[in-house]
Amino acid sequence: LAWRLTGGKDDINVTDLKTKFEEEIGNLQMLSDQFQSKISSLEQQCNNDKREYLNVLHKLHEQNADAMDKLKQLDNTMQTVSTKVVHLGDQLESVHLPRARANEALQLMKHFDEFLADQPLSSDIFTDPDRLLESAAMIQKLSSISQELAKDKYSNVQIRIAHKYDEIERLMLEEFVRAHRQGNWRRMHEIAVILADFKGYSQCLDAFVEHMQINAFRGDSVFDDILSLCQKTQPMLKEIFPNPDQVMSKLVLNLFHGKLQEVIATKLSDSENDLEAYLTSVYDLYSRTQKLVSNLVALRITGTDLQFMDTLVRSVFGRYLEAYPTYVFVLFSSFSRLFLFE
Repeated sequence: LAWRLTGGKDDINVTDLKTKFEEEIGNLQMLSDQFQSKISSLEQQCNNDKREYLNVLHKLHEQNADAMDKLKQLDNTMQTVSTKVVHLGDQLESVHLPRARANEALQLMKHFDEFLADQPLSSDIFTDPDRLLESAAMIQKLSSISQELAKDKYSNVQIRIAHKYDEIERLMLEEFVRAHRQGNWRRMHEIAVILADFKGYSQCLDAFVEHMQINAFRGDSVFDDILSLCQKTQPMLKEIFPNPDQVMSKLVLNLFHGKLQEVIATKLSDSENDLEAYLTSVYDLYSRTQKLVSNLVALRITGTDLQFMDTLVRSVFGRYLEAYPTYVFVLFSSFSRLFLFE
């Protein structure tokens, strides 16, 4: 600072240097006062902002507490309303069920009167083809009721209901087969659920099992074809039938006693003149059948529990396995005689 004030001269005027120092100190004091004024202003503004922030924070805290109280009140109100709604639903159900049963009983009485009147049926449920499922459900109930009545008094109405029962059952079976050909699983399910209570339900299952085997055996191995058919059929059964395990058991039983038994009988008859070839064929076919059973059980194919499958295999191979030890003894005896002769 001294060098700047003297301009770098060696000859320094002390009085003049003092005066300049005093001027510089005065200027610095003025700057200090200005900065201090700004600092004081900023501090005051900061304190004001702090007070406003604290006030806003306090208000928000109060609003949050008030909102929590209202939320608790609302939750209590919702629980109260929910309890009342459940109670009201139970009351409505207790009223609706008797009314529904009473209405169902009334409809049964009206339709029973139609059959009792010995006149052509005129209600839409029996004359409209689009209401086949409704008519099937109704005729099944009427048939159950008619069977409980005395035959000497109600023989005519029993006969009429029985004829209509057979007619509707036949139409349901035809509709089921038609839906199967069209691949309409939803329609098949609707029919199967109602048809399950009919006497001809087994015919429905037979038709399904028979249709599933059409063009099913195109491969070189009947064992692979059976496994593939069961894998393909299982999802259908779960979507269509109310009792998929029963249907799968029926399909597997039909496959083993049908196509598999036919193939086994054919192959063994081809080699029955050659005892060694015959025994080899029996062993090979039995082993491959056991492998098929293991695959069906491992894949959790419905209706193929191990006990059922063992019984099925014994029914197919029973007569061959019973004679197997005797044929083996004969074969070994012939080999022994040949060996001794040589």
